[in-house]
Amino acid sequence: MPGVKAASFGSIMPFGEITETRSVQKPGATVDGAKAGGTSMQLGGGNTATEKTNLVESIATAIGTNYFDALGLGLKQGRDFTDTEVFAATPTHVAIIDDVLATKLFGTDNPIGQQIQYKGRQDQDAPVVLDVVGVAPGLKHQLTDKAAVAHIYTPLSQDFRADVYFHLTTAATTPEAESAMLPLLRQALREVDSTLPALRVETRAQYADRNFMLGVVRLGAAIFGVFGLVALVLASIGVYGVKAYIVSRRTREIGIRMALGATPGSVVSLVIKEGAVLSAAGLTIGLGLSVLAGIGVRSLLFQSSPFDPVATIGALAVLTGAAVAASWIPARRATKVAPVTALRG
Repeated sequence: MPGVKAASFGSIMPFGEITETRSVQKPGATVDGAKAGGTSMQLGGGNTATEKTNLVESIATAIGTNYFDALGLGLKQGRDFTDTEVFAATPTHVAIIDDVLATKLFGTDNPIGQQIQYKGRQDQDAPVVLDVVGVAPGLKHQLTDKAAVAHIYTPLSQDFRADVYFHLTTAATTPEAESAMLPLLRQALREVDSTLPALRVETRAQYADRNFMLGVVRLGAAIFGVFGLVALVLASIGVYGVKAYIVSRRTREIGIRMALGATPGSVVSLVIKEGAVLSAAGLTIGLGLSVLAGIGVRSLLFQSSPFDPVATIGALAVLTGAAVAASWIPARRATKVAPVTALRG
């Protein structure tokens, strides 16, 4: 198709709802049955390995040729799968691993030409031994992954799937331009096989909008954002109320100062300056506590710092404004009261 730079397919998708894993190791050791490959809804927290059998839990994907080009990754070492290996009638026993898995299994040794194995699908099956022909860049698989996790890629002939994700990299420069290509893509798939069910055709931006995990994260962020805003409003009201009450109790003092010749401007300036010193002390303590609280919830965050300068500076500015207003408004009101009336009060 015009505008398509690369295309391929994979049995699962990065950041998708389904995760398939295999416990990979060097050949020769007995594969631990408890670490057999399988399917799970999510692989959180990265990869695991046991010193006894050197098993590395890895994301397993059956792919076609040009898969890494279609994802915009490319290979770091070795070669891609050939069409013969992908579409062979029998397994071809080759694999591409990422640099995370290569480092865990082979350290600094060159993984190209080395062999790896994983457990067969049935307990009685012999371990599946594969030749490593390429090394791909490491990448994350879930939104909660803090670093790249181990991956193993096999040709479709090795791990056949009846349903696959079809990936395309296009020359379109905007999401709107990519969306305009979707009807043409669906038509191209029909021309290959009119009975082939294309369950969903969408751009990466459209997928992100409906992604369940991302939706949960966005909802959580919105809820905590509302809680934070409500807390800030309540804190501002509290600061204003306390400061305004304290200044209003100084009405008699302000009347005495005015009777002795103080100007309204100097009185207001004095009250604001005293309030600013007290507020600065409180905000400094609050800033330190907020940093400690951020460190405490660090485990709940990903792809973000526990210290958000925009939110912190914004909160400080709002609370400072509330404190200044709480000092200025009552002080200004008190300076308009006649000194005699203030003294009588």
